[in-house]
Formats: sequence, structure tokens, C-alpha cells
Amino acid sequence: MKVHPLKLWRQRKKMSGNELARRIGVSREAVRQWENDGQIPRATHMRIIHKLTGILPHQLMGIET
Repeated sequence: MKVHPLKLWRQRKKMSGNELARRIGVSREAVRQWENDGQIPRATHMRIIHKLTGILPHQLMGIET
């Protein structure tokens, strides 16, 4: 099973889901859903995630290029 890029980035940075959620401005549950349930962040959150992590929106949506 492929690890979601956001979860992989967070683990490499040794950052908790709570800390990432705080930095993005969402609940820990939202981060968990993005990482595990295939939910897609809103566009406003995608911009914040990209600025914080460098992960591109298509990567957050699971689209391979």
C-alpha cells in the first residue's frame, strides 16, 4: 500500500498530526482523513500545505504525472 505524501512528509519531519493540523488551521481528524481515508483537502488548505511542505496539489489528490 502506498503511503500518502503528506503522511510521509510529516513522518520524515517527526511532526505529529496535531502539530501539522495546527499549522494548517484544521482539526487533527481532517489530517487523518487526508492521510488515510482518501479525502481531498480544500483548495485553500492545499495552498497552505504546498507552502509548508512543497507537496503539489495533484500529489495530494493522488494523481500520478
